[in-house]
Amino acid sequence: MGKYCTLLILFLLSVGKTDAQTAKPNVIVIVVDDAGYADFGCYGGKEIPTPNIDLLAKNGTLFTNAYVTASVCAPSRAGLLTGLYQQRFGFEHNTSAKPAPGYTMKDMGMDVKIPTIGNQMKANGYKTIAIGKWHQGDEEPYFPLNRGFDEFYGFVGGHRNFFCFDKTAARQFTLFDNRKAVPE
Repeated sequence: MGKYCTLLILFLLSVGKTDAQTAKPNVIVIVVDDAGYADFGCYGGKEIPTPNIDLLAKNGTLFTNAYVTASVCAPSRAGLLTGLYQQRFGFEHNTSAKPAPGYTMKDMGMDVKIPTIGNQMKANGYKTIAIGKWHQGDEEPYFPLNRGFDEFYGFVGGHRNFFCFDKTAARQFTLFDNRKAVPE
């Protein structure tokens, strides 16, 4: 096995309706880094038990012929979040703590002028939440609550240790419950 999986789970929950005919469906999008197609039971995987994901898949939609739009995670997430090829708005590489000459950390993230799936779902009456790894920019303009999500529980960087930090973690590693840092 040897791979570590980091999840970005976008839960897009419908606003309650009284009339079953007009109720909007609940939408859950799960993005997993470093996992293969057949690593999950719902796709035939046998090595890693995934009963909860399998149950969601049984009652939902399985994508059996889909491809990422980039070979690394941040641009792929940007493509999924915006519905655009990330090359169209200059997000072709993973973010880094080392900006190129002439740029700062405030320049490094998914273009704030491009609406996300969170913006679109909210415009259609949904409540939205992003859970897990964000990796679309560490600075405040790129924070999920500024990108169409009503709630956020996760971290903004591209990776995070599974173990608690002994001291205060850098912003990209800090675990957030909305805008509040969660104590380790």
